[in-house]
Amino acid sequence: MKIIGGSGSKLLAARVAELTGLSQVDAEIKRFPDTECYVRIKEGLSGEEVVIIQTTFPDENLLELVFLQNVVRQEKPSRITTIIPYYAYARQDKIFKPGELLSAKTVAKLLQNSSDEMVILNPHKPWIADFFDKPVKILSSSSEIADYLKSRGVELVVGPDINASMFAEEIAESVGCDWDWLEKKRISSHEVILGKKEINAKGKRVAIVDDIISTGGTLTKAIEVLKSSGAREVLACCVHGLFINKAVERLKNAGCAEIISTDTVETEYSKISVAKTIAEALSPKR
Repeated sequence: MKIIGGSGSKLLAARVAELTGLSQVDAEIKRFPDTECYVRIKEGLSGEEVVIIQTTFPDENLLELVFLQNVVRQEKPSRITTIIPYYAYARQDKIFKPGELLSAKTVAKLLQNSSDEMVILNPHKPWIADFFDKPVKILSSSSEIADYLKSRGVELVVGPDINASMFAEEIAESVGCDWDWLEKKRISSHEVILGKKEINAKGKRVAIVDDIISTGGTLTKAIEVLKSSGAREVLACCVHGLFINKAVERLKNAGCAEIISTDTVETEYSKISVAKTIAEALSPKR
């Protein structure tokens, strides 16, 4: 079994290779001046089991992943497993208006064409797996997040809404602390309102956790609510840190003590690695 890391997941692929003892495929990935993608495999892969690790944010990484899958397939490997640390378009998982595209399903059909199995880290909705016709394994980074938050002395884990409450509970149980969630009402795709809810945050170091931080709008409001409830410190933690449209500035201005994400999307805030979870998922195949 060999590993190929796309340009969006180089560090993560290297960490997985180190933990598993698997070798990394010598691949050349570059961009032309017009931003078109070029990929080349520099070694034979005939009969090999190949694992491709590549995040799908932003869009250029999604296309690169498709190219990697296809160039590997033409080398006639025995099996291709595609590991998607962050599955883009997962929030477009329902059709609300006539004429809309079910984008999450379209991406699934695109990515399964040249892969035998898919592995996805914390997809936004668990039923994303149902959009595939190939085997899909869903992995969770909750244990790694819990280990980090425990080391930071977190005393309360909070989800920004009811949908994130199960994730908050799962992490809190591993940390060994209390958990709760806030009441959120979405006004539009860009605006949310967090209702008042009695949370015992006074004097505590609180971590608010969600699967994705995009613009930071929801977590910014959550931080403000928790600070007004007397929280001593509020940490913003997520699996997938996209941090677009001045999200980091917005979180810091709200009084966030620390911004934490995993390396499913590699940024300066990727303080937690999901490499161990991926390595353990690959172990039975070796």
